[in-house]
Amino acid sequence: MITTIQQIETFSKSLNKNSIDSDKNEIYDSFLDCILIIDDNNNNNNILEQLIEKLKSISNIEYLNSNNINYHFIKLLLISIQRIINNNKNDKNNNNNNNNKLYKSLFNTYIEILEISKIILNQDENHLNKVKILEMVINNIKDTLSLNIIENSFEIVNDLLEKSNLSMISILEENDENNIHFNVLFNLLNKIYNELNNNNNNNNKEILLVINKFRDIFIKNSIELLKKSIDTDIRNGIISTLLLPLVNDSIETFNMVKEFAYKMISDPPESLFVSLVKSEGFKLLSNLFNSFYKNLIFDPIFWQSIINGLNDINDSLNRKRSSYLLKKSIKISIEKENEISTWGDNWSKYFKWSKEDSEKLQKLWNTFFLIYESLDDFTIHLIQPVWKEIDSLVIGSSSSSPMSSPSSKEGLDFEWVEILFKRCLNHQNPAVIKVLIIDVLNSKQYIPYLPIEFISGTLIQSISNAALYKGVTESTIHVATINFFTNYYQSLSTIKEKSKFIQTIINCLVVNHFQKELLVNIIKFIETITNQQKLKLTVLNNEFFPVFLNFFEISIKRLHSNVRNRIYKSIIKSLIYLCDENNQDYQQLDFNNKSKIIYSIPLHFHTNLKYNQLLNNWLNSINHNENNNLNNIKLILNNYKIEEKDNLIIIDKDIIIKIKQESFIISRMILYLNSKEFSEIINEILIEISKLMIKDSTCKFGLENMSFNKFIILLGSILSITELSNQIETLKPLFINTENFYESFLDFLLNNFKNQQLLNQLQSNYIPTLEIEESLYLIQSFIIENILNDNNLKSYKIKLNNYLNQIFNNNNIDKNNNNNNNIKIEIQKVIYIQKLFGIFKERSNISKLFKVEEIEKLIDFIFNITIQKPKQQQQEQYDHSIKETLGLWGNINSYFIKTKWMLIRNLLTCQSEIMKNENQSLDQSKLLIEKSSNYLEILIDDLSGSNFYCSQPIFHCLTILLPIGTKRKDGKIGFNKELFENCLSYAWTSVMDSGTLTFIGSFIQLAYQHDILSVCINEEEEEDDEEEIFNHHNLLKEYFYKLLNQSSLVIGLYNLLIMKTTMIWKEYPEIAILYVDEIYESLVFGPTRTAGNELHQDDLELTFHDALIGVPTFVFNLHQDSICESAKDQIKFGFGSIPHKDSFGRAIATVFLYEMGKLSKSSSSHHMNENKNKIIEFINLISMKLLNSNFDKEFLKKKEYILNTPIHRLKVRIWQSLCILSKFIQPNSNEQMNEIGSAIVKIFHLFNLPSIRKYVNIFLVNFMKRHHEIIEIHLIQLLDNLNVRGDILSSIVVTAGYILLNIENNNQLYQKVFNRILSLTTSGHQVVKTIASSIIVQIYDTDNKLAEKLSSDSTMLAFLKQLHYFFTNNQQAFKSLEKQKQVMDLEKKNQFSSSSFQNVFYDTPVLEQLSPSEIISPGIFEFLLSSNDYSIGNPLEKQLRDKLLEKSKYLPKVIGVDNGNENDSDDDDENHKENNIKKLISNTDDIDEYIDNNPTSYQKKILPWSNDLDLETRDELVVKKARQSIIIVASFIDKIPNLAGLARTCEIFNIECLVVSDLKIRDNKEFQNITVTAEKWLPMEEVAENDLKQYLLLKKSQGYSLLGVEQTSSSVLLNKFEFPQKSVLVLGKEKEGIPTEFINLLDKCIEIPQLGIIRSLNVHVSGSLMIWDYFRQQLNK
Repeated sequence: MITTIQQIETFSKSLNKNSIDSDKNEIYDSFLDCILIIDDNNNNNNILEQLIEKLKSISNIEYLNSNNINYHFIKLLLISIQRIINNNKNDKNNNNNNNNKLYKSLFNTYIEILEISKIILNQDENHLNKVKILEMVINNIKDTLSLNIIENSFEIVNDLLEKSNLSMISILEENDENNIHFNVLFNLLNKIYNELNNNNNNNNKEILLVINKFRDIFIKNSIELLKKSIDTDIRNGIISTLLLPLVNDSIETFNMVKEFAYKMISDPPESLFVSLVKSEGFKLLSNLFNSFYKNLIFDPIFWQSIINGLNDINDSLNRKRSSYLLKKSIKISIEKENEISTWGDNWSKYFKWSKEDSEKLQKLWNTFFLIYESLDDFTIHLIQPVWKEIDSLVIGSSSSSPMSSPSSKEGLDFEWVEILFKRCLNHQNPAVIKVLIIDVLNSKQYIPYLPIEFISGTLIQSISNAALYKGVTESTIHVATINFFTNYYQSLSTIKEKSKFIQTIINCLVVNHFQKELLVNIIKFIETITNQQKLKLTVLNNEFFPVFLNFFEISIKRLHSNVRNRIYKSIIKSLIYLCDENNQDYQQLDFNNKSKIIYSIPLHFHTNLKYNQLLNNWLNSINHNENNNLNNIKLILNNYKIEEKDNLIIIDKDIIIKIKQESFIISRMILYLNSKEFSEIINEILIEISKLMIKDSTCKFGLENMSFNKFIILLGSILSITELSNQIETLKPLFINTENFYESFLDFLLNNFKNQQLLNQLQSNYIPTLEIEESLYLIQSFIIENILNDNNLKSYKIKLNNYLNQIFNNNNIDKNNNNNNNIKIEIQKVIYIQKLFGIFKERSNISKLFKVEEIEKLIDFIFNITIQKPKQQQQEQYDHSIKETLGLWGNINSYFIKTKWMLIRNLLTCQSEIMKNENQSLDQSKLLIEKSSNYLEILIDDLSGSNFYCSQPIFHCLTILLPIGTKRKDGKIGFNKELFENCLSYAWTSVMDSGTLTFIGSFIQLAYQHDILSVCINEEEEEDDEEEIFNHHNLLKEYFYKLLNQSSLVIGLYNLLIMKTTMIWKEYPEIAILYVDEIYESLVFGPTRTAGNELHQDDLELTFHDALIGVPTFVFNLHQDSICESAKDQIKFGFGSIPHKDSFGRAIATVFLYEMGKLSKSSSSHHMNENKNKIIEFINLISMKLLNSNFDKEFLKKKEYILNTPIHRLKVRIWQSLCILSKFIQPNSNEQMNEIGSAIVKIFHLFNLPSIRKYVNIFLVNFMKRHHEIIEIHLIQLLDNLNVRGDILSSIVVTAGYILLNIENNNQLYQKVFNRILSLTTSGHQVVKTIASSIIVQIYDTDNKLAEKLSSDSTMLAFLKQLHYFFTNNQQAFKSLEKQKQVMDLEKKNQFSSSSFQNVFYDTPVLEQLSPSEIISPGIFEFLLSSNDYSIGNPLEKQLRDKLLEKSKYLPKVIGVDNGNENDSDDDDENHKENNIKKLISNTDDIDEYIDNNPTSYQKKILPWSNDLDLETRDELVVKKARQSIIIVASFIDKIPNLAGLARTCEIFNIECLVVSDLKIRDNKEFQNITVTAEKWLPMEEVAENDLKQYLLLKKSQGYSLLGVEQTSSSVLLNKFEFPQKSVLVLGKEKEGIPTEFINLLDKCIEIPQLGIIRSLNVHVSGSLMIWDYFRQQLNK
């Protein structure tokens, strides 16, 4: 008899042994139904026992891994076993004892299979079959356990769970990569847990104990796996199926999993993919929510997690899951609102619900989701209308009361509202950000309700976006920002709230590195609001002082000096209102803190009378009796006196620096004492120093007397910063009358110098010695400059001669004595240089004492003084303190170099002044003629080894000596090539190494000084010279371009370069001719940087700092603030104080052109006879250069461009320059005239925006009215070309119209132009026809001499009369012409023809909405034209400021607080305007501040800009922009107007694609005239009619619905049809419609409802209606 097992085995062999697909399950069942006849219990158990034994026999690695394995056999065994077990469950007569043994044996077999699963699941070709077998084993285990037929099944459950746990541990500890094995056991674990938890009949306590035993273990291991595993299957299994049954209803377990989910969201492991982990955290919370929603809803962390998810701008999945949880929470709150009151009052601040507020809360949440989901859209027009609903959310938010506790209103917490703000302020579309930020800043309605935390956090971060400060928001963001902060400030009711607000904002500025423009705007707001309201706030107190000081020391100092200065000015103006001594809650500033604030403000503000007075007023306002400034200063001086007795202190470097720093702080406070107190303190200091000098008549004090040192350093500090005339006048009598101090002090210094013991008295630590000597020379220089008069100067000169002779005769500083140098001698050299610099520091007075020969002797002597570090063998014998000094030798050397070259510079300046008084120039100096070349070599050597701290005075000396030292020795004009190139090369290298604006300015002053740039090399005369000709201008041109490159990073540099060079070019036109290319680059230079560069502009500028004019601080302080020690030297040799705006430099270059043009037409003079021809030549050359630049590759490679892009700005600048030149171009030959005419003809055929065409018009009108031959030959030729493109012809007609108005004394030419314009009134191009008609009508109406110009042709006049009658009486024609007249009014011809600076640089840019950087105030031009000898000194700022304001036609807009009376200004009379202007002048301190606050210098009409926001970023966004998923098939359409109109409509609605039969249609001129460039932005495909069926079937296979516009028996009316999202719309032929064979392919035909008779719509109109309805439906969705 064949056994059951044999039958199974035989059957399984008949099947494909390597395939156990699911489709064989029916075969299995049919077979088993035949062989398993289950009717006898004993027989069943026997069969079961046999099956188990057989399964056990094959459950080994050898069989399961062998090639002979038959998976069908194993599967049939498993199915058979489970069938019998299921039957036994239903059999009441079953022997449970016997069965129990069998079941345990079976489970042991199952466990053995699972144990070896890790080994057998190798990656062979059969591993999938093995997995399926194991899955069957697991299902059998689950099914058997569910039957509850096994006694003591808890033991089996325990074993199974143990195996699963071991698998998890193996993954965790061994990092096992056999994830298939893990997934098998994990599947077992899931099924067991789900079965046991869901089995309601399971009352087995042992099993429950097992479950509880493993619950915590599995949760712990699952969490650990989620922390470490990167396998997505493992992670999904744990989160989706395991954790929820593990948690079950256990609160303790729920809390453990919940906390881990929170951590996944808030702090995902860095080793894993962060977004994935966050997403899983939200998924886990979603799984827990149904069972534990009460616990989650009351948990604040749950809401914080949702808020974090909604704020996730990088992952839309996290946002969706957060949104789902939020909606689920709201939904369950609504469903349970009847029982919600029983839940208790444990709501968090983030979410509350009640039945009473349910309706209101639902509305608020609906609004929230409406706005939130709208922000997923990309375009402005879809977002902006919805965004307006934010008002109700802000005003109704439950934490929106500013500066106070949360409101009692039951609204949404502001955290939810802030989510919307963050989404909008970080939108993917920059245009959306710009619109919404401006909307937020201007929304007065809800500004008072915004929490201060939001303003100081999210909002400020958002408006620091660099993109806001360019493009269309460039001019509006500043006003909007200031108005926002002003409105919020005004909404605060108490002084305390206002003060807290200001403190919060300042603290925010300290903590964050914001955009500089934002920083300026906020500080400007503080200045404006405090000075207008004049409220005393309690902002600046001792508690807030550290923050305020950090703002000074960190936030401000990292900015460019120009911005930094403006911020300092605003703060100084506000200081008096930031402290309130009379407020009881005010914590007063102590003396030390006041002193530190004063010390942090740069020196030049203390020496400026206006700001000195403001600071003085502030100090006086807080100078109460308990903290009297005078008393505190006296206390400090008393401490100095006490220290006289303590002579045991050894003064080292740290002590002397501390003393100096304290002295600088105290000295600034002394400056702000009143005159009486100031005199009292100075008098006390002088008396004490005098006493100490008497005690030390033998000059032995050295560094032993601490008191003397402190008083000397303090006095030196005071004198170094005393520049105000009233303070100097106060000091003079004190120095003279206080124990004859000045004379005693000078004698003391001379005796000190003559004392030969000085060298021996030098202590081992030399650093304090140098510091003291610096203070001594500061006092000495003050006395020489301010105290000595003509009488006592002579007596001082006698003593000084002895002093100088000792220097000359001192062998220790002889240049040849360097071989025997030691540390004392080297330090003595430094001291000698210090002392000499003290004598010559101030040059105006001391130069009276010397003759040229004496100065030359000093110069030659000092040039050769050097110091040298002692050799190594000498260093070994020094003690520790000397070695410390040697460790600072680099600093000592830098200090020596700086002081030495400052001394030489001053001596050269003195010599120049002395020779000037003798009617000589410096280049006549015998010494310099002989030795200046050698001196230059020394300078180059020192420059190559110097650092930025000491290089500046070397530059100054180079500037003086370069024209003299590099002159050719053969007497010919020119310079020595090698020396000249070396000087500039080393100077340029030093400039680049330093990276400071001061150095670059010095290079310009060096290379482009008058005596170099004005030298013209006549190469023809030098041809016979055997030596190669060196034309230094070629080298200067190279550096010119290098400087322009640097100017793109360093604002203001370009202005200095142009100011220096244009003055010389104007004087020497033959030089200007050499620089035509460079002048062109100057005219078009400006901020045309790309978006990427502009975003980092702030960082680029930080590389270059404009060095502050400072005073010596510490000898070894190499900070660059002490580079420039003299304002007058900075003006003469450095950058100066010219405005930093690029537009100012362009104004200088343009004025240079204008003045050259004026000179070319001026009356003859001897000078002009020599230069006039050169000037005319230059004008013609630069004009042709500008004209021909229109054909440069950079313009031609991109045929079309948009407003305010770099290409557009370049073109604007080119044509602005040409407009200014248009009146002065004088072609000197017919050939040159034809060249200009040909260029003009070509320019008309180029693509140009309206703004450029307007400039072209201005140029041509002014040029052609002086050169009629151009009209005759070229303009008429253009007008006769009737087939030219419409936009080109319209430009030609406009130009011809304005030229017609300017043709004088040439009736024949007038008639030619007039007749051609007249003929164009019949043009087929509507725009051309309208323009031509408008010109004819306006001329007919306004020109009284028309008949005379037309030679009184009666027929022509009669025709014109009739034509005029038609145009003025036909309603449609009249309306069209009136509209055209608004655009082109010939009576206002100046706008289209005036080449004035105002029209070209102000009126036209404003009207054409050019970038504010392209708008230049006419006041700038008026200043430059009226100031023939403007300099770069400080007076320039005031002169220019006055011109900008006093000569401007309109009153500049002053940003202030809106007082609600908008009409007051309309009634102002001229006197009131003048007063306003004067007031503005007094409040505006430098031209950069003025230009920044008033970008256009005048009030201008606010023009609509919303639509421009899309254009601005179109190039960047057109690819990213989501298109409508509709394809228009127009392959049957062949008429060009229909195709062109359809293309235009398709582009407007941003459809996916337009299909045409031939893509060449895009090049058709008629097509282009109608599409107005729509084809450039629209995807188009070519599908011929023959290929259309295949194309439509392809689209259908891709999920598109095929639709047709056709009337058929089954067509659907358009108003009843709902478009599928993915649609292909087929349009038919113009007459026949869609061919029948194509209709059969369509899914649906759509019919447009019609009420008329002809029942026929144009195909373009039909298509447009369809596209609109599709778009409307998608919009509503």
